Amino acid sequence: MLLSKDAKERLTAWWEHQDMDRPCFAICRQDAPADDLFTEDVSSYWTDVDGILKRNMWKIDHTTSYCEDVKAHYIDFGSTPLGACLGGELNLVDRRTTWNVPFLSEVDEVTDLTLQPDNKWWKLIRQVTERSAASACGHHYVTYTSLAGILDILSALMGLEPTLYALIDSPDEVLQAENHLLNIWEQVFRELGQIIDRSQNDGYVGGWPGIWSPGRSYPIQEDMTYMLSVEMFEKFGLPYIDAMAQMMDDPYYHLDGKGAIKCVDSLCGLSKLKVVQWMPGTGNEELSQWHDLIKHILSLGKSVHVYARPDEVAPLIKAVGSKGVLVGVMFENDQEISRFLDEYKLNPEDIPAV
Repeated sequence: MLLSKDAKERLTAWWEHQDMDRPCFAICRQDAPADDLFTEDVSSYWTDVDGILKRNMWKIDHTTSYCEDVKAHYIDFGSTPLGACLGGELNLVDRRTTWNVPFLSEVDEVTDLTLQPDNKWWKLIRQVTERSAASACGHHYVTYTSLAGILDILSALMGLEPTLYALIDSPDEVLQAENHLLNIWEQVFRELGQIIDRSQNDGYVGGWPGIWSPGRSYPIQEDMTYMLSVEMFEKFGLPYIDAMAQMMDDPYYHLDGKGAIKCVDSLCGLSKLKVVQWMPGTGNEELSQWHDLIKHILSLGKSVHVYARPDEVAPLIKAVGSKGVLVGVMFENDQEISRFLDEYKLNPEDIPAV
């Protein structure tokens, strides 16, 4: 059993913004990785299918999950691999990062792009997803790779500055390009979803946050929001976020950084959207400074996913309550986990640690 009945009921209540007697907690502990899991060859790290599967299955088999945490294989090819799937290239920086190499000079070139079945990156994403799904039933959930936001994909194709200039100089052409990219995004979402469904697990884990959902889900994001006014976001970003949300049962939005806060009310006005994940960004991690923002999101009827140190959990609950709150709790050692489970009367013997 990948997730207990109680955990599924709690997470379902969280997705539906229902009352809960405590927040949902995502807690896990992973053994230190074996040295032979990692190759010194960065290219092989990202492209060797056998190595990718070996590494991720080892992590899954050496992870203990508590409460509402669940084991999942995040199909990781960096933040915006769709740019490479449409004809670009990925710069394999290191074992943590890939960057797209822009290859278009004009926004009107976007509408000529198609998703080619023999594109090496699209083939690789499909192959890893297929191999993982084949062994997933009862063992792990398989996620989507990062599909990114429409403007983020456009930036991957053209480069950041040219994309920002195009928003001002060629707004109609940008909208045409976005409509075209949305159609491709949906094609990828549907095709990968069909592969993931072969896992035959109950429910879904949509992407890198690793949160179980009863229906199809994916962590929508549009990181370029940070650089847009609210007016530009509502014209060039929000309609496409809404369109993505309509494709799934349990839409989730990844809100990244202080510069994106200005768009919270617009986002939370989307009736289909269920969850907002708040990621404050480097240097702004202290959770207490964001209690008011979290309360505001909750007041707009959306559930919230945040990350916290163990000592930040009690002040968070006191400030915002438990309804609609999921906390990924970050621990430094097993003793911290034991103390936390005791404090919140979470008996590890009653929690399937699979």
